[in-house]
Amino acid sequence: MKRYTIVFATLAVLYSTSVFAQPEPV
Repeated sequence: MKRYTIVFATLAVLYSTSVFAQPEPV
């Protein structure tokens, strides 16, 4: 059960990092 939580958290962090790293499309 914890593995799914860790994977979800990791994906969320990576997604957030990529979003903040790249400028939002206008």
